[in-house]
Amino acid sequence: MFPKGVIELLALCSVLLLIAALPEHIGWTVAMEQLPLLDDFSDGDITAQPTWTVHDGMFFVENGVLTGTGSATLPSMHAFGIWELAFFPGEQKSGNRWTFWIIKDRNGNGYSVTVYTTAQGYFITLQAEKGEAKSVSSVIAPAPVLFTSNHVARVRVTRDSKGFVLYVNGHYYGKGTDKNPVTESIAMGITTRSQGLRVKEIRGTP
Repeated sequence: MFPKGVIELLALCSVLLLIAALPEHIGWTVAMEQLPLLDDFSDGDITAQPTWTVHDGMFFVENGVLTGTGSATLPSMHAFGIWELAFFPGEQKSGNRWTFWIIKDRNGNGYSVTVYTTAQGYFITLQAEKGEAKSVSSVIAPAPVLFTSNHVARVRVTRDSKGFVLYVNGHYYGKGTDKNPVTESIAMGITTRSQGLRVKEIRGTP
C-alpha cells in the first residue's frame, strides 16, 4: 500500500500523461494578437487606399462592409506570414460558396480558404489551386464549423516553413503542408458566386 502522498503524485502523473497524449491543439483557444489592417472598408470604397481590382462581377461597400459577387483582388506580395479575414457568413443555404484567396502568384496558382454550405451546415477548408488546369486539392481537409449569418466570423491562417495552420474564431482547426508549394505571391482576394457574403475587414503581415 502506497502512502497517501505517493498515490496523489501518481494520480497527477497519470493526468499529465493523458493530456500529453491528446492531439496537438485540440480544444485550445488561441490568444490572437492584433494584425496590421489592410482594409476595413471604412472609407466607403474599394478604389483607393488600398485599390482593389474587380476581375468580374460587381462589388460595393455599404455601411463599412464589402459585399457583392464575382472576383476581386488586392495587391499582396507575401507568401508566408499571417492573414485574417472578418466577415458575416452568408445564408446557410445548400450550395453557397465563398473563397478567400490568401496567396495568388502571377500564373494564378495559390492558396485559399473556402467556406461553403451543405444541408448539414457550414464547412471550411484550405485549398491549393495549381497548374494549367487549375486543379484543386485540400491542404487542410474540410471540417464543419459553427457560424451565424449575422455574427462576425474570424478566420486566421498562418504559414511558415513547416506549413499552414488554420484558426476559426480563435480556435485551432487544423494544419497541413503542400508537396509542391507556391512560394511567391502578387495578390490576395475574394471569389464568390453566391449572394450574402459581407466582408468587414482584412488583416495581414509577413
